[in-house]
Amino acid sequence: MRTDRRQFLLSSAVATGLASAGALLASIVGRYLYPRAGVRRTRQLYVAPASEVPPGTGRPFTLPDGGTALIANTDGGYAALSNLCPHLGCKVHWEETERHFVCPCHDGIFDADGAAVSGPPADEGQQLTRYQVVQVGDHLFLELDEVVEV
Repeated sequence: MRTDRRQFLLSSAVATGLASAGALLASIVGRYLYPRAGVRRTRQLYVAPASEVPPGTGRPFTLPDGGTALIANTDGGYAALSNLCPHLGCKVHWEETERHFVCPCHDGIFDADGAAVSGPPADEGQQLTRYQVVQVGDHLFLELDEVVEV
């Protein structure tokens, strides 16, 4: 049986289409069965000149996810803590006279390092999220760890 040119091109096109669809399906199934792991990276965000955060003061900084961190100039250097209580997500505030953070929702109290000392957060062993602050010259940067999908 002899095939003419038209029949050969049609058969080739169908075979190519089926092979492409099979390869696409195999790649989807492979990605589902063996997902790629995310890559962890550290990103530095510019906060402010160090001269704008004198000793004993703090400055709020809006994080990329919409939360806020308080960058404080303490005796031991710079520290950055989240202002969200880990218990229910309420906003904590700093009380200068007592030198601690207070959560108004349930009277949770955190020390200057962010560790819970009383209230429900202390009962659950929680603490405020701490961020790394890096000083480069006269500039302050906040280091954030994130997972990037590849």
